Amino acid sequence: MREFAPGFPDDARLWIHPLDPKLEAAREQELRAALEVFFQGWQSHGQPLAGQAEIVEGRLLLIVAGKTGADEVSGCAGDSLLHGIGELEKRFGLRILRAPPVACRDGAGGIQIMERPEFIRALKGGLFKPESRVFDTTLTRLGDLRAGRFEVPLNNGWHGELYRRHAPG
Repeated sequence: MREFAPGFPDDARLWIHPLDPKLEAAREQELRAALEVFFQGWQSHGQPLAGQAEIVEGRLLLIVAGKTGADEVSGCAGDSLLHGIGELEKRFGLRILRAPPVACRDGAGGIQIMERPEFIRALKGGLFKPESRVFDTTLTRLGDLRAGRFEVPLNNGWHGELYRRHAPG
């Protein structure tokens, strides 16, 4: 993935939302444009809040927020983002998932989004190995993304505990 949000500090707030269904390139561009409009009016404690978005392979929406006068990104800014996401879901006819489902690479290298029970069934069926690639959608700081903690081997993420409990053998 190319460098994301180079103008933001490592402690900038990060949100990661899996997308369902996968966005095609034209829809990605439309969503990016809609997010830019949202970011123009985004605030934290009445102060402008800088925002930037990235869409990874049409499946994962990354949003970063930076302070521009506010002491920190407020809960109100997060609530505003969730409301904005709800509006975008309706407009684009997609689900922007909030509860962390599992995002992983399939055998062909594409990104698949699975609810946790489905992922556990796949683990029990032997479809994943410790080195299988998964995405940690629970990251909340841009610095963690930059440090390479976003796409990791299954055994190195929180997914590893599920693997140890449910994989055969």
